[in-house]
Amino acid sequence: MVQITGYKKKSEPKWVYLLLAFAVAGVLLLLLLGIGFILEKIERMQANVPVTTSTLLPTTTMLKPLTNITAEVEIEKEVANVVPPTISVGINQVVISSGIEQHRPIDDLGQVELAQGMIYCYSRVALTVVPQTISHCWYGPKGNLIAEIKLTIARNPADTWSYVGLANGGRGNWTVIIKAADGTELAKKQFQVI
Repeated sequence: MVQITGYKKKSEPKWVYLLLAFAVAGVLLLLLLGIGFILEKIERMQANVPVTTSTLLPTTTMLKPLTNITAEVEIEKEVANVVPPTISVGINQVVISSGIEQHRPIDDLGQVELAQGMIYCYSRVALTVVPQTISHCWYGPKGNLIAEIKLTIARNPADTWSYVGLANGGRGNWTVIIKAADGTELAKKQFQVI
């Protein structure tokens, strides 16, 4: 009887190839970043502007080198007069409702029965900068603060709401004041609990 001895190839570890692929990707990324930096230096040299290694702040115009101190002082005065953009919050709609469905109030109430239990204040908010925080401040009939609910707005425009239990304040005229983060009153809505 003839005996045949077989040869079985050992499997190679796969992690070596994965490591090699990451190393190649890293080298390519470094090359691309280096080429971008070199191109930026060339553009600045052509524009006759001193090259710096800091590119953290975006530039909108290229400046020629200053030739006298008076020009430097004028530029410093202009920079000092730049006003940062104002952060604006607008309330487009405020509704007192008995409920919210699909991010919208189901009704618009001027009067609410105490037996209702819960009441909602819906607000449609427009912002110039996101995210921002607004507050729904619920005041009971005696003018006492029932609840201050802080709401973080993460997109523009946004539908947001808060709710409170009516038993905490009782019957009478209620007020919801919507305030910006700095306490500025943005909107006010009144309703009556009977």
